Amino acid sequence: YDAVTRMLLSSAERQPQVLLFDNVHLADHSSMQLLEYVARQISTSASLVILAHRTGDDSATSGFRQSLNNLSRIAGCQEMFLTGLDEAEVGELLRTVLDSVPASLIHAVHERGDGNPLFTCQVAADLRRHKASSSALSIGAPFAIPDSLDGVITARLGNIDDDGLQILRIASVLGRDFDSVLLAQLCGGAAHLVPAALDTGIDAGILGALTPGQYRFEHALFRESLYGQISTAQRPRLHRAAAECIEERFASALELPKSALAFHWFEATRGGYLSKAVQRCREAAEAANAKRAFGEAAIETERALAIASMANPQDPSLQLSLLQALCDTQYSAGQQGLASQSAVKAVQLAKHLGQPTQLAEAVLRWQFVRSHTGVAHEAAVAIHEETLDALPDSLE
Repeated sequence: YDAVTRMLLSSAERQPQVLLFDNVHLADHSSMQLLEYVARQISTSASLVILAHRTGDDSATSGFRQSLNNLSRIAGCQEMFLTGLDEAEVGELLRTVLDSVPASLIHAVHERGDGNPLFTCQVAADLRRHKASSSALSIGAPFAIPDSLDGVITARLGNIDDDGLQILRIASVLGRDFDSVLLAQLCGGAAHLVPAALDTGIDAGILGALTPGQYRFEHALFRESLYGQISTAQRPRLHRAAAECIEERFASALELPKSALAFHWFEATRGGYLSKAVQRCREAAEAANAKRAFGEAAIETERALAIASMANPQDPSLQLSLLQALCDTQYSAGQQGLASQSAVKAVQLAKHLGQPTQLAEAVLRWQFVRSHTGVAHEAAVAIHEETLDALPDSLE
């Protein structure tokens, strides 16, 4: 111990130094004693020693917490708890890799990764390699979890029995926050296993209790990992069952939980129910607009548009209406670039429909948005001339 300490002190005399020890929770007893000894001797030298460790990790060695307590009493030592990046920081990190980052994607990455930097970098890398669509990810497509994070999550889940894991997987369908009564309804014949599974999830640090009957996954990535373990064939059925349970439960209520219903019906569309999903997403968008939550309204409208595009045969008039609504909400949310793109798509679709009045309305909306972006469009004059030629003389 003395030899190591002398070497570090000698090094610090030549130039300031930073020593980083990662995964200290896995260190053996003698290594922790060495760290304590070094900390007492070099506190006045030009050295910064950083010990990184995980909290709540079952693999932490015995005596680890006691050593941390001893270190905390040494002059100059300070304990810091690291949280995830906030939404603005997630956007900043994504922009170091990607040229264009929609606000809806930033929100989705932050919400579903809790600001974990490694997760954020993984999403950015996947998008950079063109393996995923930013618009699809922003409205609900699954994210890939980095192997290193997935290993940590798998280890945390390893102490839960198969019945408990199955209950937690079903809970993940309900979202990060969920209601135990609704979970029991979804579990059907296994409802009697729910209380024990919730207690086990809390003991393992997977879940936290919010209020009586309300629970939350402690980290969004726990929910993402469990959800990824459900087969793609089973997910739509579970989401449909969740939506129907919510509708039944709130049938006599004055206000339906529109956002939750839109989410579940959207995820159920892989099994059909397109018109119902479009209806619920539009209702959720209207409710969000009424609250001036324009970013949320844009996401709900994007979902409705994505569903409408899946229909066979498609309804171009419905798609045009949704594109115009999407343009308006994106503009209100301050996403002028995205609003301009939606407006251009609306113009193209209106031209395809061959309805001069709808075309003129779409062009005027596009022109309004474009005037606030400060970006000229080389086709603007030609599109206006084409629209004027298509309009009846009485409307010009």
